[in-house]
Amino acid sequence: MDPADDVDRDDLEKNVRAIAALTKRHERGITGHHRAIAWVTDLIGRPVLLWAEFALVTAWVLAARARDPPPFYWLQGLVGFCSLLLTTMVLIAQNRQRALSEGRAHLDTQFNLAIEQKVTKLIALVEELRRDLPVRDRIDSQADSMARPTDPHEVSRRLEQTLDRETLEQRERD
Repeated sequence: MDPADDVDRDDLEKNVRAIAALTKRHERGITGHHRAIAWVTDLIGRPVLLWAEFALVTAWVLAARARDPPPFYWLQGLVGFCSLLLTTMVLIAQNRQRALSEGRAHLDTQFNLAIEQKVTKLIALVEELRRDLPVRDRIDSQADSMARPTDPHEVSRRLEQTLDRETLEQRERD
């Protein structure tokens, strides 16, 4: 087995843990209301609900003709009310998911920027090496710094601090 495979697996595991930690931090910030709404939207977002709704409406039409004759005003009211609740719950769930997606997108952006900096430095070093052959010993603190892997936990923490600070500044301006 190639030792590089172990390093790749270690890096992969580190990145997976960082993303899991981001998700856990996001989940810890969810209120009880959001958890209940997520549970309900998960429950209603299943195909079996479609069949249950179909069966309920069919039963209503067949059994409730005396109390709610066509055009079924009570059924229309119930369906409208349920639609309003469902729409609101779906929007709340989407807002929560959007916040998590934005956090991941910011993390991706930070990694992409770090990679860009490292690639740029590598290109500069290769070009310098090409010009300076034969290679002489030198110390390059920037290359040493960029040779270290980026810690996704630190990037995420700093990003959250920056975003929190920007949010506070935005609220103060508003």
